[in-house]
Amino acid sequence: MPRLVVRALALLVTLLTWAGALAAQSGTVQGQVTDSTGGAIVGATVAVDGTTLRVSTTAQGRYTLRGVPAGPAMIRVRAIGFHPAEAEVAVAAGGVATLDFVMT
Repeated sequence: MPRLVVRALALLVTLLTWAGALAAQSGTVQGQVTDSTGGAIVGATVAVDGTTLRVSTTAQGRYTLRGVPAGPAMIRVRAIGFHPAEAEVAVAAGGVATLDFVMT
């Protein structure tokens, strides 16, 4: 019985290490979306190009995208009544990048 427990613990440690390594290969992009007067744009869609990651901005125009693959990422923003906006950001593994948008 002790052998089975040791094997189970070894497997658990391996899985946790693997999960941690995968999580470290992504980062977070956060920021705010405003209009040209500085007013928050509520409900704008912020997406990472080439992925299914997307969120809507809050009442303060803020957004947070978690799980963004590390490396360069193209972030696109759309909101009704505004021209779409896009910008590239460098995402560090395990890091947080800030990217604000001013829409016209």
